[in-house]
This record gives sequence, C-alpha cells and structure tokens, in this order.
Amino acid sequence: MTTLPLRPIPVRLIVVPVLVAALAFMCWLIIRTAVGASFMTYVQRAANLEVESQVKGADIARKYAPEDPVVRYGTGGVFFTVASSEFDEALLNDAINELRLSTQLSPLDYRMWLAYGRALDRRGEGAEARRAFEEAIRLAPNHFEPHWALGNYLLRNGDTKGAFNEMREALKSRPSSLNLIFEYAWQSYNGDGKAMARVLEPPESIRAQFVSFLIDRGKAKDALDIWRENKFNENAHPDSVRTVAESLIKNDRLADAYAVWFEAKQTEHPEPDSGSLLSNGDFERPITLNSVTPFLMWKITLQRDVTNSLDNQVKQTGNFAFRSGFNVRENTGVLFVSQTVAVKRSTAYHLKFAARSRGLENLTNPQLVVTDAGKAERLTSTLPPLPNGDTDWKYYTLDFTTTAMTDAITVTVHRPGCSDPPCPFTGRLWLDDFQLVEKR
Repeated sequence: MTTLPLRPIPVRLIVVPVLVAALAFMCWLIIRTAVGASFMTYVQRAANLEVESQVKGADIARKYAPEDPVVRYGTGGVFFTVASSEFDEALLNDAINELRLSTQLSPLDYRMWLAYGRALDRRGEGAEARRAFEEAIRLAPNHFEPHWALGNYLLRNGDTKGAFNEMREALKSRPSSLNLIFEYAWQSYNGDGKAMARVLEPPESIRAQFVSFLIDRGKAKDALDIWRENKFNENAHPDSVRTVAESLIKNDRLADAYAVWFEAKQTEHPEPDSGSLLSNGDFERPITLNSVTPFLMWKITLQRDVTNSLDNQVKQTGNFAFRSGFNVRENTGVLFVSQTVAVKRSTAYHLKFAARSRGLENLTNPQLVVTDAGKAERLTSTLPPLPNGDTDWKYYTLDFTTTAMTDAITVTVHRPGCSDPPCPFTGRLWLDDFQLVEKR
C-alpha cells in the first residue's frame, strides 16, 4: 500500500489546507441541504400557513438545497397545489419545472414521476403525462397510486378498457379502495354487475364486499351469479358469507340469504329440533352471546344490568332452561332471545313456549312477537305480557300466517321501553321448550 509523504513542510502546507477546505465545503453543503429540508418540512406540515408564505417557504428551501431531489419534489408539490387552488398558470409552469428536475436528480423514485405526470396532465400535456405515469408504474408495479393515476387519466380520455385494466391492478394492491373503484365502474358500465366483475376481477378477500355492493344497488341476480361462480360460495370464509347474507336480508331477499348461508361449507349450520322449525328450542345445547349465525341460532346480546345463563335447577323440560336476571334502571328495551328461521309463504304456523318469572316489577313487561324477518313487520298480535310479581311455569301459544312475500320470520322475546321515563325493570325470567310447527 502506498502512502502520501507529508513529512516535507511544503507538502504539508499544500495538502492540509486543501483537506480543510474540502471538509469545510462538505459541511457547508450538508448544512445548506439540512436547512433547505427543514424549510420544506415546515411548509408541508404547517396546515394554517398562508398561500403566499407556502410559496416563499418552498422557494427558500430550493435555494438552500438546489441539488436535493426531495426538496425539488416538495417544492414542485407545493407549487402545484397552490397553482391548482389559485388557477395560477405561471406557478403551474414552475411546478412542472421543479418536478421535471426532481425526476432528473432521482430518476428511480416513482413518486417524482407520478407527481410530474399529474402536473403535466393538469396543464393538458396528455402524452407526456401518460409517459410519466407509465414510468412510475415501471418503477413501482405493485403500488396503488401509479395504477390509479393512469387509470383515471385513461378513463377521462375515453379509454375505458385500459382504465379498468389499471384500476384492477390498483385494486389488487389496495383492496380497501373497492368502494371508490366500484363507483367508477358502476358509472362506466351502467350498473352491469357481470361486466364490472369481468373488468375488475375482485380478489377473493373482497368479493363478498363487491357482491354486497351490487345487492344494495338492486342487482341481486348478477351478484349471486358472481358469488356462485366457480363454486366460490361453497368455500367462502364465514365472515364473507355473513356479509352477503346480511345484505340480502337488508334488501328483503330472505330466501336468497338462507340459500347463501346454507350453501357455504365453512359456516355453522345448526339443525332444527325434531318436530319443530326452531333450533335448540329446549336450550339443551350451549348458547352463544352475540352470535353472528343468521339463521337457526338464538341471538342473545350482552346488555348492561342483564345477566343471561342456562339454568339446570329450574326448567320445564329436559336438563336446562334459559334464565335472565335484570336490574335495569334506565328506560331502555331489553332483548332476551330471538331466532330467525326460513318459512313458507302464505302458510299458517303454530308457536308454543313455556315461561316462568320471579319478582317482575316493570311498566312494560316481557312479551313475545313474531315478525317478517325481511320487513321487520309484525305477523301477529303480540301475546299479552307476563304480569308483575311471580308466575309458575305456563305454556303460551300463538298462531299466525305468513304473507305472500314472507320467506323467513324472527321469533323474539323482549321487553320494550316505556313511553315515558323513568322505566326501571327488575326480576328474573325463565324460558323453555320453544316449538314452531306448520299447522295442518
């Protein structure tokens, strides 16, 4: 290894000052760059900074750090934002110059090409803007923003097919953008759900959401065809099944919701009791708080000042009964149990259950009601509520007939709120031996 001899005094007098000067110059550059970056950070983060101050701050930043691509990129961004809001064409030209320079200083940074393309597009230089967007995609093929920007550009310029090719790629990288992209597709394809599915190819993780959007727009037939395509419905995740079923229920398509739920292999499918359309009517099987199973499952919610459990000491039949204790001091409704089941249209049914109470004190006591699960409309006159005080086990019956549009019903035992507060509710309630049968 060779070394530079510094022993002779003349050599020292030359080399040492040069090194000191070089070091000082480097420090000067570093300090200026840091100052420029600090100015740019301040301008970008100061939300209440006036427009004139934003422009001046960005201009100071680039003067301190003229060779820093990030500062030039930031300056161009500030100029572009202000130019767009103030309709300042001269400042727009400055923004484009700054962003062009940032791509030259850092040609491998997709963000700079993306911003450059947007500024060119704003000025109407479509061909150059497209080339900038395509360069951003080449540098970052798996990022959302470049595909989204080019897709929007193509859509505005009449290339629908090319636009949704890009939006499909954008959707892959950011599934949460489905809501926005769906709106663009809905307008572009005039609500043709199958055409939208073909161009977007929604990933499995968001197919249920896509189908749900179509159902909510009145395109249930298209939605269900897409849902069942290649037997996706059979292996769908329970959360996806619930999303679709809930949309169908909300849109009064109970028969379709029941079919979607029953077709899915991974979802829980409780069986009706022998001789009844209800499931677990005798409460012999465990109950689940806040169950998300849409059919044939008791819905029991966690509520303040209400305790629910299975009682193996006090029961009408079998080994268990449902027991609820409550000490509610507010004027609020209380849901004890509810279950939704599929039924036939225009058909008569007979419902029977047993109830027992202790220490009921309330202005509106527990009652049972049967409603059309889709419309939430009552199908019956409500049974008289249980009286205050104590009651022993007693069977209650209710007959009702479904309408020509009823595909499912919900059986509910609840305590409605009072018309005027306060409305305290205390005591205990036992339920057992629910049975629902078709009348012959």
